[in-house]
Amino acid sequence: MNHHFAQFNVAWLKKPFDHPATADFKNAIDPIHDLADKAPGFVWRLIADGHSSATTLRPLGEDGIINFTVWESRDAMAAWVYRSPEHAGALRRRRDWFHPPMEPNVAMWWIPAGHTPTLEEALDRLQYLRNNGATPLAFTYKDKYMPEDAEAYLKEPGKPPLGDAPIGAAQARRCIDAYVGAWNEPEAGTRTQMLAQVMTDDGTYLDPVKVATGRAALVEYIGQVQAKYPGGRVVRTSTVDVHHHACRFHWCVAKADGTRLPESLDIVDFARDGRIRRVLGFFGPAVSETSATPATPSSAA
Repeated sequence: MNHHFAQFNVAWLKKPFDHPATADFKNAIDPIHDLADKAPGFVWRLIADGHSSATTLRPLGEDGIINFTVWESRDAMAAWVYRSPEHAGALRRRRDWFHPPMEPNVAMWWIPAGHTPTLEEALDRLQYLRNNGATPLAFTYKDKYMPEDAEAYLKEPGKPPLGDAPIGAAQARRCIDAYVGAWNEPEAGTRTQMLAQVMTDDGTYLDPVKVATGRAALVEYIGQVQAKYPGGRVVRTSTVDVHHHACRFHWCVAKADGTRLPESLDIVDFARDGRIRRVLGFFGPAVSETSATPATPSSAA
């Protein structure tokens, strides 16, 4: 066999790993992995140094639990993941422990037999899927690509390479809409969970009146803005204009009575994994050099 089948996935916890609501998942990790290691066609799985699984590795933030395995074939992977009573039972309960993903959260691809893939490789494949949709380089279980399809794909002119690729327009739009949705979420805990999937743990937010470092600070600031405009909503008013790892978009606050505050601008820098690492906000329309006074800050997004 010249190729093996790799799969990488991330799931976003509803509650912290040590929370009682997550206990059934936490307690099942080692027993299920012990069974997986003995499953027909199993080749390899990522394990953190000094641990029995990869759950302590959090390359996508504290709320993101990862799993990374290699199998002899697609069928061997599917037999364990989807049809074994032990894993399939846990899979059916995933909504008890994890949020529905806002982005594709499972990437699969073929690797040369004997190759041990790295975590960086897995993150690049997942980002490639999110950016380009299913291709022979990164796909989902329903896509029936074979190893030779990847070789042919790479020979086609104009195909984006793996690695530090630009953020795609569709991915940027999904991310920004989820981010704006967090600004309209009244419950702080839910805001935190929504931002976890689209903003890095150390992400920063800056506008003319506020500097918020980290998601917790931003979640608190959003609550302050909501209190200032009860019943109001942040509305994206433009397309999401993206290039490389940055984008910009316009937005405004629609007040409860239907009136709208002046349109403002956000400039966003993305991390390599496609999540937001910095938001730079400007209130109101651009100020000309002949203006006597700058625009008055109104709100933030």
